[in-house]
Amino acid sequence: MLAWDHDQLVGLACVSHRPWSQAANLDQIFVRPDYRRWGIATRLVGQAIDYARQEELRSLLAEAPVTNPVLLVYLKAGFRVSGFIDAYYPPSRDGPVTALYLAYDLV
Repeated sequence: MLAWDHDQLVGLACVSHRPWSQAANLDQIFVRPDYRRWGIATRLVGQAIDYARQEELRSLLAEAPVTNPVLLVYLKAGFRVSGFIDAYYPPSRDGPVTALYLAYDLV
């Protein structure tokens, strides 16, 4: 999914379909820093959910570091936390960064 401001690409969401599990992964979501807090990420997540519904999937899965504000977007959209890994991402100055796994149930 792509978000445009006239002729400029300002955001994107990448979804990979996993037919064997009747699920899709929201692999990447990005909005240019100067376009953040405009609701673009919310609309991209909504488009990803719509895609998963159209494909008649059971769930849409996502993952993000606990320090990433996109978690608020996912939770407001109706995703639920389904798991975590304590040290999934490379360590920051403060130590390992936890990954949260989220799921949006479509059935």
